[in-house]
Amino acid sequence: MNKKQQNPLTPEVDPKKPSAKVEYLDEKTKIKHEVIEELKKVVGSEARVKAFAKVMDKYGVDAIIGLFPEVGDAASSAFSGLYLIFEAQHSDLGATAYIKIIGLQVADFFVGAVPVMGDVMDYFFKANEWSASMFEEKKKEVIAKARKARVEESEIAKIEADGKRLPQLLEKITSVAAATKFAKAA
Repeated sequence: MNKKQQNPLTPEVDPKKPSAKVEYLDEKTKIKHEVIEELKKVVGSEARVKAFAKVMDKYGVDAIIGLFPEVGDAASSAFSGLYLIFEAQHSDLGATAYIKIIGLQVADFFVGAVPVMGDVMDYFFKANEWSASMFEEKKKEVIAKARKARVEESEIAKIEADGKRLPQLLEKITSVAAATKFAKAA
């Protein structure tokens, strides 16, 4: 198959080169491939962060950990902050997002550190969910970038559908757990 017959989205790999570096047929194909890879990373991070936020904030794991005096809130905020910064770095969210994530986690720590009332307030202070919204914004930016690079809508939809698998799995697990708990109570 010569170069003119190849799929333009499929990069050429020269097996003779030691690094097996990818060579593209043209600059547009290279940009399109890079945008698709970036979208996959961002969608994956967004899905993981949303699942993490749901567990920590909606199901109250953050508030429960915070019940342990002094160390609970510190541990929860440190763990959440480190994980969210890792995902933000993986998705190239940038320094502004890092600062916001750290600020939200510090605020979450101080809210939860107030004896008794802080534990109640910690349940309503959704620092992880607010952080997850930054990933959603980044995903929208990258989707716009993908459209500008002329990535097919079907490809974008497929990548987004792949990102929805984790939250759907989490919903199934929680609904089965709730049904099991309800059945045992009856």
